[in-house]
Amino acid sequence: MFLSQGLLTWTLLLSVLAGSVSALQTVNGAVGGSVYLTVDLTLPTPENLQAVWRFNTNSLIVSLSPGNPIIYTATYQERCELLPDLTLRLDKLTLADQGDYTLTVSDLAIGNETTVTVYLAVYKPITITPNLKSNTSSPANGSIVSLHCDAPDQTVETYTFYRNQVNACSQSRVTCAGSNLTFHPIIASDKGNYTCTIQNPINNKTSDPFPLLVTGHPKESIKCSAIGNNQNVHLLCSWADGNPPANINMSFNTSIQSGLNEVVKYVPLNTVYSSEKLVCHGAQGGLEVSCALTLEKPYAADFTNYSTTPVEEGNSVTLTVTLTGNTVGINSRALIPKVQILPANFTWFHLNPNPTPVPEGVKFSAISTPSTSNLTVSTVTESENGTYECRAENMFGSTHFFFIMHVTAGPIPPPSNGLGPGEIAGIVIGVLAGLAIIGIVVFFIVKGNKN
Repeated sequence: MFLSQGLLTWTLLLSVLAGSVSALQTVNGAVGGSVYLTVDLTLPTPENLQAVWRFNTNSLIVSLSPGNPIIYTATYQERCELLPDLTLRLDKLTLADQGDYTLTVSDLAIGNETTVTVYLAVYKPITITPNLKSNTSSPANGSIVSLHCDAPDQTVETYTFYRNQVNACSQSRVTCAGSNLTFHPIIASDKGNYTCTIQNPINNKTSDPFPLLVTGHPKESIKCSAIGNNQNVHLLCSWADGNPPANINMSFNTSIQSGLNEVVKYVPLNTVYSSEKLVCHGAQGGLEVSCALTLEKPYAADFTNYSTTPVEEGNSVTLTVTLTGNTVGINSRALIPKVQILPANFTWFHLNPNPTPVPEGVKFSAISTPSTSNLTVSTVTESENGTYECRAENMFGSTHFFFIMHVTAGPIPPPSNGLGPGEIAGIVIGVLAGLAIIGIVVFFIVKGNKN
């Protein structure tokens, strides 16, 4: 045991005295090209210099000794050269040349030996432009989509993806692994021109731009609208923000117009007759929708004029008008259209007996939208009794809606049907007190008679 430890110690000591081993360095080379394997050493004088280059520790390449010519092995005779500073130049590189190259330098004067190893990595140059492609021809909004950077038979170390020349792998929904970029999921804002760059230590190539279009239906419903002034009516069919754009057909007054995303038509107001229909039809990505709008004064189906609304004094009541679309005469192919309504302005009146505008305040509160109006009367009194009118008006006229508010007196508290617990207790206490007084009086009378 002591002998083996001593031998190990002497071996380490001799290694330190005899020479040193340098850190590994790497040189990159291309197939068919040349490289220089250079070392940084302080060399002995030529008369004391002995040097040997080996491949993978055991294959001799070239040797140099004092007073002798440089000797190259047959394998490397025609494609390498040893330079004066012991740099080894290798030509006509092949993939088989990849590996460790070791230079051993000996100083014959002092018996010192130094070893340096250089690693040679040999790559095929990238010779083709990569092709970027998607796993689907129509990436749909909200789906999982992958892009693949195709570079067959190429030696690639890194793949980099770009969107509009900016690195595309920085978003949390995007993962990049090797030759693939994946969206988890893809959204509309991911559209753009994508490229991929393949690279190795020799060179790089970038693909042609790949235009990525994200398909998706419009977020909003199809819209039919008509806006008028004193002279014209602006008709609009709109179903925008889809990809690809929606095909829109507008049907009005026997004419049909088509367009992408929206269709606009201006018609003179005096040529538009009441109850004419605007019908819009949209088709996009396999989805078809339709809407219809009747150009007429405000209309409310199932509303009954002069219906009575009872309310007790002190309570609150709300009167409501909700406009609806008139579907009579609407026909849009086999697709039932969504009926839309012309916006209206609402005004409320109290008939006393003439119409008087309802004052806004704590007592009366009117809240309206383009198709609905609510009048709330708070803490009703007898003076709010009567008929109320709501006028709804648009460019084609006005409609009057009437309500009858019937105010009744509040309930009268019922009379008491008996004595309460307090009253009963008072009577009991009074009776007992009376009996006690009578007992005391009788006691003194009897006592006086005895005397």
